[in-house]
Amino acid sequence: GEWTQENGALKGVELTSEKRPALLRHNAKFQDGVIELRFRLDGAYQFAVSFDSAEGHICRVVVQTTGFHLYRDSDAEKGRKGLTLANSGLAISSGEWHDLTLTFAASKFSAKIDGTTLTANNAAFADPKINVGLRVSGTFAAFDWIKVSKTP
Repeated sequence: GEWTQENGALKGVELTSEKRPALLRHNAKFQDGVIELRFRLDGAYQFAVSFDSAEGHICRVVVQTTGFHLYRDSDAEKGRKGLTLANSGLAISSGEWHDLTLTFAASKFSAKIDGTTLTANNAAFADPKINVGLRVSGTFAAFDWIKVSKTP
């Protein structure tokens, strides 16, 4: 994938020649916290904001024009299969900016887009996080005002 800055926003583009989504990770160590950003889908059929621990993948929110969902990632070493824990059919229009807030509080993970909130509970969500990832599938998605905050 390819990442560029355009008009002050971060733009992720999946390159069909690579046959995989655009992926960008930022080191951010926290256990409980809030992640805030604005996003715009411009041809991307989905994007995800993912979180990893030192041992592997933890979870992600997946956003599509047809809705969004919270997903606990698989972990082969722990014998844990991937699992969708919450879904919303909220229509997310392309070409418009939307607000996304993600919150971790112990074993609770929530995502809020334009006033619609999903919440799920799972022990994996309490794991210490070491990074935040953006993964774009499709033409492109733009991101702005990205902020990661620890909560005590």
